[in-house]
This record gives sequence, structure tokens and C-alpha cells, in this order.
Amino acid sequence: MVKYFVILFNLAGIVVFNYFYYTINIEVKAPNEVQAGEKFTVEVKINKSDLQSFARFQMDFPVGFNVTPLSVENGDFTFKDQKAKVLWLKLPQANEFTISFEVMTDPTVDGVFFFNSQFSYIEENDRKSVDVQAISIRVNGNPMANNDTSFDINKMDPNEILCYRQKPYVDKNDGSIMVNILVNKGDKFDFGKIEEKIPAGFLAVNKENREGIFMFQDNKVNINWMTMPTDPKYVVSYKLIPEGAKTIADLNLEGTFSYLDGTGNTKTIAIIEKEMNLSGFDVLADNGNNGNNGNNGNNGNNGNNGNNGNNGNNGNNGNNGNNGNNGNNGNNGNNGNNGNNGNNGNNGNNGSLDPVTGVSYSVQICALKNYRNPDYFKKFVKDNVKIEQHDGWNKYTVGTFKEYKEARDYRVNIWSTTTIDDAFVSAYNSGQRITVQEALMVSHQQWYK
Repeated sequence: MVKYFVILFNLAGIVVFNYFYYTINIEVKAPNEVQAGEKFTVEVKINKSDLQSFARFQMDFPVGFNVTPLSVENGDFTFKDQKAKVLWLKLPQANEFTISFEVMTDPTVDGVFFFNSQFSYIEENDRKSVDVQAISIRVNGNPMANNDTSFDINKMDPNEILCYRQKPYVDKNDGSIMVNILVNKGDKFDFGKIEEKIPAGFLAVNKENREGIFMFQDNKVNINWMTMPTDPKYVVSYKLIPEGAKTIADLNLEGTFSYLDGTGNTKTIAIIEKEMNLSGFDVLADNGNNGNNGNNGNNGNNGNNGNNGNNGNNGNNGNNGNNGNNGNNGNNGNNGNNGNNGNNGNNGNNGSLDPVTGVSYSVQICALKNYRNPDYFKKFVKDNVKIEQHDGWNKYTVGTFKEYKEARDYRVNIWSTTTIDDAFVSAYNSGQRITVQEALMVSHQQWYK
């Protein structure tokens, strides 16, 4: 098998800062060359002068690099969310000492990466930070490494969390570019998230999201699940529509898959692109005339969003292939004579979301294509119902909470005391909708099932 070479350009980061009586000097060293799939060592020499206070060293690693401690000089080591941290309640007495990490490279990493570091400490009750010059690392991968056409998805280890992207191809029916992603999640059923960075000049459209929430914003595709599908492995797909003179030759995708481990911590792995055959999954668009269902996939997604309200069962019709347009019709079904209320959309300011600074949470109880006065929902919940327009939907929420657990407890209460059994927690950052997982990461809060 062709070996992969990872050339690490040893640009040791050295920084010197003078703060009052202290001279802080940080030097980061890494080997010049290492073979992918093997381990290498990173050494950090810290010259702290006479400083004896609380301190922390942090080094950020891209996805595809796993870090374990070798020597941390009585510090506490953690590696979470691709950040290696060493924390000292009190620094070692020696003016100069060295800590070291062992880094394992994924065999598939390829490209140029930058590793940033920072040293923080307390001086006279003030927190001070020293930014260390980034180390530039180039990973040279063999393009044939991932072209394993003999790859058998049925022989994947069910206990290993893996995520593969089939090499994108042009859909001959409409000229769009198909992207299919295989998720091998085993027994994980909680939160999951796919994030793909899309080059400028391409528009992403949902094809099959497996009941996840599909978003395309700021050249990023996100598919989020509060609860992942029960299947141990499944495929999601989306289409890329080139703009202007862009072609598949201009396409270079980078993606990650995030999930919650058994302790509630977020784990992130790289999505590996392979020349593989995913035709065994019937959700894909390369078998006959199914390419025309691309737009219906979006309607199906809207139908599933209908599950957030009372129109959910009708919304599921959006998944019925050519009947994809029924996703919208389903939402209109229960509205009956209220269909004309769509013209009252401007009235949605009554009960609209109040701006909240920072991260906050609410509980969404319904989503409708056509406007309905929030007072309608008082027959279900006693609290004030707010409305927001998001992704073409009127979304109705209850409550504003600064802590996720409070919103989660309120959601459980709605499940228990009302007929609304599909309410869920929604998250915001200064009034803008974000995923719950992003909110938890920003606010450093814990997820509760």
C-alpha cells in the first residue's frame, strides 16, 4: 500500500514578552518529518522567570490529529474539542521547564495546517496571555490512498465511529454535483452534526437529510440531529450547483462529523473521501430518473419540519418521491380556512422574539408555512408564545432561558402536561438561531438528554 508522507515544516514558535518583572519565553518544537499514521512528539519549552502563579498552556490541533501527554510537569492535561490544555494551579519552581505531547496523525490528512498556541497566567490578580507564533505543518497525502474501490461498507466495524464521503460526481440528469456521506455511528443515538466547507461559487441544496436539519450558510453545509437515526449506519446527501464557470474540477471539500460520547462530551472526526460505491442505499440519485427528486428532497425536508407542529404527519408526505410538493400541502391541510392568514405575515411582530444578548434557549412547539396568530396556542400552553420567521417557516417558541438545562426541563414539562409531544429546544446567539450544540460549546454548558 502506498505510504503517506507528512512533512512538518519546523517553524518553531518563539515569543518573548516583558510584563513588569517577568520575561516569558515560549518555544514550540516539532520534528521535520513524520510518516502519516505514526506518532511524533511536540515539545514546548517554557521560560517563565520567577513566575509562580496559576497558568495554562493551550495548543489547538486540526481534526485528524490526536494528542496524549508525555510530560506535563505536574500539570493537569486535557484534550477536548481538538484543544490540548495543561493547567497548573501553581507553576513549577524551576525558571525553565519543558512539557511534551505525543501526536498521532490520521493516515488521510492532507494539506497545510496551522497550530496555534497560547500561554496564560495570573499576575497581581490580572489574567495575562502570551500568543505563541503558529507552527505551519504541511501534510502530503497520496491521492490514491483513498481510492479503495474494494471498500465494503457491510464489513465496517459497527463499534467504530467513522464518516466517509463518496467522491463527488456529476448527476447526468441535471448537471449538478452529488455529494453522498456515509455515517457509521454504531449505537450512538444522541446529538450528531455534519459540517462541510464548500468552496465559493457553489450552491448547496438538500437531497436526503435523514430527518436532520439541513442548513447552507456562509459556504458551510450543516446537517444537525438532536437524535440521530436508529440505523447503525446511514447515508445523507446533498447537491452542489456550480455558479458561473465553476465545475467539479474546482471542488475541494473538507468536512467533520461530531457526536456525543457516553459521557456527554463532544467528539469530532474528519470526513474521509473515498472512491466508493454507495449504490446499496436507495436514497441516492444515481439510479435512473431519481435525479428529478432533488427539489422534492427540499420539500420533504420542509415536511419533516412540519413535525415540529400539529401538521407533522401531513408533512411526511414530502418524502414520497414525486409527491414531494405535498410537504407544503400537508402544512396547509390542517389550516383549513386559515389559509388566507398567510397574508397576515406582517402581523407576526405580535409576540415576536425579543432580542437577548449572548446565548439563550427557547422551546419550539410548532412550525407552519402559513401564519397563525400566536394566541391560538394558548389552548396548549399558558406562557406567552413568540413567533419568528426562519428558513421560510413561521416558528412558534415558548420561554427564554440562559441555561440549557432549564429549557430542557421546560420541554419535558410540555411533553408531560400538554398534547404537544414533539417540542424541542432551540438555541440563539444574540437573537440569531444556531444549533444547540454550537450554543453549548460557546456557553461551556453541559448537554442533558
